[in-house]
Amino acid sequence: MQSETAIDRFLTIVSSFSRELNTARKTLDVYHAIVKVLRRFFDIHSFCVLEQNAQTDWSTIWSDSGFPLSFEELLPFVELAKERRSFSFYPLDEGHLLILPTLKAGRVVSVLMGYLLNDPEEFLRENESVLGFIMFFSGLVLENLRLYQEVLDSATVQEGLKKYFQTMLDSMDEAISVWDESQRLVFTNQSYIRSDPNEKVVGIIKNLVTQSYEDRNRNSLEKEIEGHFYSFGTVLLGSPDQVLVSMEDISNTKELERIKKLDQIRTEFVSNISHEFRTPLAAIKAYAETIRDSFSSLDEETGQQFMMTILEQSDHLEELLNRLLDFSKLENHTMHLELENFDLIEQVREVEQNIQKMLEMYEVSFSIETDLAKAVVSGDRKRINQVIFNFVTNAIKYRDAEKPERWAKVSIEESEEEGKVTLSVIDNGIGIPQECMDKVFEKFYRVDTSLTYTVEGTGLGLAVSKEILDKHHALIMVKSEEGKGSSFSFSLPKAE
Repeated sequence: MQSETAIDRFLTIVSSFSRELNTARKTLDVYHAIVKVLRRFFDIHSFCVLEQNAQTDWSTIWSDSGFPLSFEELLPFVELAKERRSFSFYPLDEGHLLILPTLKAGRVVSVLMGYLLNDPEEFLRENESVLGFIMFFSGLVLENLRLYQEVLDSATVQEGLKKYFQTMLDSMDEAISVWDESQRLVFTNQSYIRSDPNEKVVGIIKNLVTQSYEDRNRNSLEKEIEGHFYSFGTVLLGSPDQVLVSMEDISNTKELERIKKLDQIRTEFVSNISHEFRTPLAAIKAYAETIRDSFSSLDEETGQQFMMTILEQSDHLEELLNRLLDFSKLENHTMHLELENFDLIEQVREVEQNIQKMLEMYEVSFSIETDLAKAVVSGDRKRINQVIFNFVTNAIKYRDAEKPERWAKVSIEESEEEGKVTLSVIDNGIGIPQECMDKVFEKFYRVDTSLTYTVEGTGLGLAVSKEILDKHHALIMVKSEEGKGSSFSFSLPKAE
């Protein structure tokens, strides 16, 4: 019967102690719960708690105002607790000292010291197991509380870091987004949200994400989308695998580059056009002065030759002025077409007559190849004549002087596209480098070769030709191989 009473008492203590610990939120709450239970058995006058805050340093985290021992006086008892690693009592001059250590991985990490006014001997005989349980169970709770606090501290640190990096990324001008392998968006900064990318931009980003996953490497891209230039870059992140994409609108930078390049090109254009004007003007002036100074002594044949030269150089000047006017119309978008029906073959023959002297000067042969009796198309006859002339004269000027045979030809045939005729200007000249293929139709652009500064030209011929054909809704097809020659083709609709 006596043992049943002891068991009931033990269960009552355990239940009471458990309820007290359920409300514990910090380490001191556990120690107060321990003291509250112990005071049912002991007359605990006061208590204090010492805790190890480093490998060897101890400090007092709680001490009742009436506790009779100082921190220095308690340190030997801490060493005793570390040695025994179990509860113990130590007699003082008046009363006893309860030493209750808590363990972590077998190491004493804190010690509760209780100052008792009564003798604990009687309690220990009957309730030693209760005290052992309190020590064991409180150790578990204290350890769980420490772990919980570490988790809270870690979560606080992580949340702080998250806010820090979020603030840092939000302050960036680049639009930052992070995507997973399923192309799901998992993170964005404020710049990305403000940019509100459209479907085309998002499509490019997703393609870069897929590419980064496939080749496991960084990728970069510059792309013009609806009048804006964007720079994209990717970085593969690990654990878990995700791809960070940076996007920046570099339209202003590109525009500045374009303006600088245009300024340089215009400077070169002014230099070129000045040279182009100076040559015929010098010839006209020289022959006019000769006629003036020797008018009475010139025979009729010589005078005719001089006048013919003046007329030819005047035509050259007129051609240069017409090119400048065409350039002005191109810049102002005021070029208009006068549509009519005409024969393409006749236009090529007309161009052939106008380039005879040029063919002789550059020693280039010329031919027309066609199986058609006529090739009547609809368009602006004068403008198409201008395009053919530009293509053919370029083929002649950029001949390959090293080749024994130099030729240029015009091919006219039925187009693969029904209801159209295709005209091609083909040569065996120096060709166009692949890196220059996309630039040959730019205003003022001239392919940088050894012939560039010895061949007449303003760099406007192909730009004007493209503008004319664009207005005819005709696509220019260019094929070229450096050192082998070039081919420029376009198609026009047959006349109804």
